[in-house]
Amino acid sequence: MKIAALALSAAVLACSPAWAQQARNTLDLGVLYNSNRDSLVDGFSGTGVPAQASLDVSNSTGALLSYEFHALPNVGLQLSAGFGASITVAGAGSLAAAGSLFKAKPFSASGFVNYHFFDPANALRPFVGVGATYVSFSGIDSYTAQKVDMSNSWSVAAQAGARYAFDRNWSIVVSLGLNWSKSDIAFSDAAGTQKATLEFRPVIVGLAVGYSF
Repeated sequence: MKIAALALSAAVLACSPAWAQQARNTLDLGVLYNSNRDSLVDGFSGTGVPAQASLDVSNSTGALLSYEFHALPNVGLQLSAGFGASITVAGAGSLAAAGSLFKAKPFSASGFVNYHFFDPANALRPFVGVGATYVSFSGIDSYTAQKVDMSNSWSVAAQAGARYAFDRNWSIVVSLGLNWSKSDIAFSDAAGTQKATLEFRPVIVGLAVGYSF
């Protein structure tokens, strides 16, 4: 009996590191770069809007904070936030001569279900994920006499990337993400209101340092 008990204890101890590896939580802190150059403008209309009027959105860099719970050895549930960035929206097309129109501070909150490739003990683990993103805008500062309002939005999101673990606790992660967020924009003054729908469609590059526990 003693031998059987010792053998069972040894088996449990042998399995414990693998289980601890699988059941980890991970916190990431890093930067997000948003490329907004593929943004589209739909339905630009209203008082005084010239034909072929459009908008151009600047790229932005902000902070990334993320938490992932590894529910299964290869499946993680992730919540992440992007904040601290600023975008500038300028006139384009027939509005190009107007220059910068306003700036705003976007905030994004995303949820992903990630699939991680390879065994949890591997130092390098690529992953893919699908989920949803909520984007809101604050600190809107108009460069013209017009008041500017922007709506918030939900969209489908996807990402892919890889994490490299230096040891059990510390790692580095890079990711490439997409979402299809948009905002209904209203420019208003005493002369009337002009409206447009701005589809951002950003390509998002993330780089972060992770701590697992």
